[in-house]
Amino acid sequence: MRSLSVISSLMLLIILVGCSRFDPDYIRVENSKKKVEVEFWYGMTGYSSELMKSYIDTFNNGQELYTVVGVEQSSNEETFKALKSAIARKKVPSVVLLENQHLYYLASKGVMDKVNDFNPDGKMDDFIESYIEQNKIKDNLMGIPMYGKTTVLYYRRDFFEEHRIKPVDLLTWEAVSSVASKLTQKDENEILVYGCEIMNGAKNLIDGAISNGGNFLSEDGREIMIDKEEWIEAWEFFRARIHDENLIKVHYGGDITGNRFANIDDIMQGRTAMYIGSCGDRGELDSSVIGTYLLPSWENKLDNPRAVVDLYSLSIPIYVDAREREGAMVWMNFLTSEEKSLDWLTNTGFLPVRKSSMDEDAFYSHILENPDYFIPISQVKFGTKIFIDPTDGKIYDALNNAAYKVLVENISAKEALEIAKTETQPILDEIRNQGR
Repeated sequence: MRSLSVISSLMLLIILVGCSRFDPDYIRVENSKKKVEVEFWYGMTGYSSELMKSYIDTFNNGQELYTVVGVEQSSNEETFKALKSAIARKKVPSVVLLENQHLYYLASKGVMDKVNDFNPDGKMDDFIESYIEQNKIKDNLMGIPMYGKTTVLYYRRDFFEEHRIKPVDLLTWEAVSSVASKLTQKDENEILVYGCEIMNGAKNLIDGAISNGGNFLSEDGREIMIDKEEWIEAWEFFRARIHDENLIKVHYGGDITGNRFANIDDIMQGRTAMYIGSCGDRGELDSSVIGTYLLPSWENKLDNPRAVVDLYSLSIPIYVDAREREGAMVWMNFLTSEEKSLDWLTNTGFLPVRKSSMDEDAFYSHILENPDYFIPISQVKFGTKIFIDPTDGKIYDALNNAAYKVLVENISAKEALEIAKTETQPILDEIRNQGR
């Protein structure tokens, strides 16, 4: 009987609690009081990462409805890989920062949500039109531009002053090679100071090939052109300066982030006179020590594009529920606001995406204090849009493999690029035959 009494008491307790705490209407009301978590993925390191974290804190402290949970990857490439896996599992972040080529790839697969309803304070036309157009597929807007990026040349001011070299002396790669020869310092067989450093991977080599007149594809889109003379000539120039003349250095063996910071550390410590890197590296550099100049072109080819201008945008994957999507839009509006856009570009060195950012007094004050910041902005008119790989990234993969052979293994550019062409042409042929 005692056991029966205990059971009866427990059942009564459950019924009483169920009438309140387990009532569906009660649960809905309680849940509505909780902040909606907005998971935000982005690939950043260093100062940019710290600045982004401060934005997240500012947003969260001023919000009653949403909480942004930042999930940081080491690079944009890592974000892209992680997102592909998340989409396959249907467990995606609420919003993600993607490089343009990655956004285009995913959007073309139908796994990114359109954001046509994004209209910050009725000022959508404040975004630079060419950036908005890059993010459209079949008239649907797939991402909101946050910043642009291009490659520039950094140099040690003290080295240049000591040797009476001016930045204008660096208009061509041939001139850079000549200056690098003057500034390289050796102690018997040991190189104490390199004339120049470039980034590991294919990006700098691609810029060099494009400015030499190279194209990825033929005009009809049927043939991959990376084994042509313009590519071979540009890539072989870098191979020779690295391995034959020991004027240029490349860090390798680590990850993308580690190699990047090795370049930055070398120029800050005076172990290299010049460095080819992202305009966004300015946030890591002391502008009183390090100057900025345009990316070089080639002799008799100064009218060709100098560098790729890449775009980074905020976008929403499919499978995000309605409440999270609303929060994602609010976060995107905050992050691309006039105030935050101006703060971001003046603190990092990345390129502006809103016209109003360049109309503010704070922008002009920043330019007056840091004239070199205008270098990447002025270079945009000499730039070209990033190539959208029709082989789902296989051409870029092959170029990165070829770059490793040229930069690290000292294999001729001709051999490395011909292998890359042989590996990727059948893939393009198959895709075209399938009508994709």
